Amino acid sequence: MSAPLNFDFAPSDYRDVPSPAAALMLNVKGDLRRRLLPYYCGLGWEAFRCGLPMLRPMLLEFPGDERFAQTDDQLMIGDSLLLAPVLEAGAAQRTVVLPEGSWHDYWGEHSWRGGSTIEVPAPLDRVPLLVRGGFILPLLSQVNIVSNFDI
Repeated sequence: MSAPLNFDFAPSDYRDVPSPAAALMLNVKGDLRRRLLPYYCGLGWEAFRCGLPMLRPMLLEFPGDERFAQTDDQLMIGDSLLLAPVLEAGAAQRTVVLPEGSWHDYWGEHSWRGGSTIEVPAPLDRVPLLVRGGFILPLLSQVNIVSNFDI
């Protein structure tokens, strides 16, 4: 008999974290990972059934867009999320090549029409993550995690 799935887990403390700012970043990114678990489970099932990888190069998801033949610093998580990690130290924004369609900032601040290149805000506590317009993103509810720091 298998154990029931437990989606309520978080770091118990931040004794080894060097600063309150780092603890805040861990909270935000850990909560993002936890909230996306239903989406990841669906992608795992799709990978099992169809062989599509969960993390996809842009050209795999948009084979007709030649701009993505040279794009190697952003990727799709499934068919709904575009992840554009910050690769330069100290950068506060980054350039993202958008596929056709509408795209929305996961964090809720901006929306863009695709087919262009844009500058996306990239503060330290948030990874640039865009949601493809017209897709439903299954999420777990948000949990507030209290750290040992007075933030």
